[in-house]
Amino acid sequence: MPNGADKNYRRLLIVCAVYRQRYGEWPTQARFPAMILHDLAQVFDQHSFERLAAHLELRTHDQNDITVGGRGVVKYSDVDDSRLDGDVVRLAETWMNLRIRPDREH
Repeated sequence: MPNGADKNYRRLLIVCAVYRQRYGEWPTQARFPAMILHDLAQVFDQHSFERLAAHLELRTHDQNDITVGGRGVVKYSDVDDSRLDGDVVRLAETWMNLRIRPDREH
């Protein structure tokens, strides 16, 4: 489980990578508790947060979980780390192309 200032970004990357592994495409929506969405807005500079919003329709929900969807849905709480492909996580990082604010890095 990711920890640190960018933990929610890392969780989002992981769940997007699992979605890609499962469905062969990138998700089009992401749902978070409002506090996680607020945290993500603080972790990124304005340009990166705008890029995130261009990739994914950002929504809030009452569940304490990060989910992404489109054709299907993947929940972070259902991710099996042992089946996660590190190459797909790196591909997700490239796809999102986001930068953590320097004052918020690990």
